Amino acid sequence: MDQAYLTGIEIFEFAGTGAEGQALPRRRGVLKLSCGADAGWSGCILSEGNVPFDLIRWAAYLNQLRRVPLHLVGELAYQERERWGPARASLVEEASRALQARMQPAATIRLVAAGASTASSVAWAGEREWLAAAPSTAWVGKAEWQAELLAARTGKAERQAELLAARAGKAAWQAASIAIDTLPALGVPLDDETLFRTCRAYYSVII
Repeated sequence: MDQAYLTGIEIFEFAGTGAEGQALPRRRGVLKLSCGADAGWSGCILSEGNVPFDLIRWAAYLNQLRRVPLHLVGELAYQERERWGPARASLVEEASRALQARMQPAATIRLVAAGASTASSVAWAGEREWLAAAPSTAWVGKAEWQAELLAARTGKAERQAELLAARAGKAAWQAASIAIDTLPALGVPLDDETLFRTCRAYYSVII
């Protein structure tokens, strides 16, 4: 993840609505940060009252996120909080955390798979070396017994790795399901089709 960079920086503007759906003099924003197929979301109030508002001008600070390593995005937002303002900084921090949390299960699966493969290779290499080192047929039986024990331990390690991978996969599925949730204050499903259809304005940073 240290080498990962944002591949998408998008913000959507929506009109505020009251309890019965009436329009309110309030604008809400939804920020989407993407890295490959994964995305993190956050929302905030962009403005209140019947005053002119320019989304492109408001969101110009997002251009600073270009070519920033993903694991440093939240740190940049923290450092720039005074200059950006609390709302802008929090918007980036929350979306960055959500994105990294969503990417973590996939990274765990890759790590577990690599560990299982390495453990298996080392174990079987040890078995071959043991058999090759047996000086006589008198030691063959002992070597075979040791090899079976080693293989059994390897099998146990592989089963444990598979269990960890399965748990990580479940976590990844649970994280992915967040994508169809809604931001409570907005009430709009977080998918691109719905967002584009219902938003008042949209701005995307060119990566």
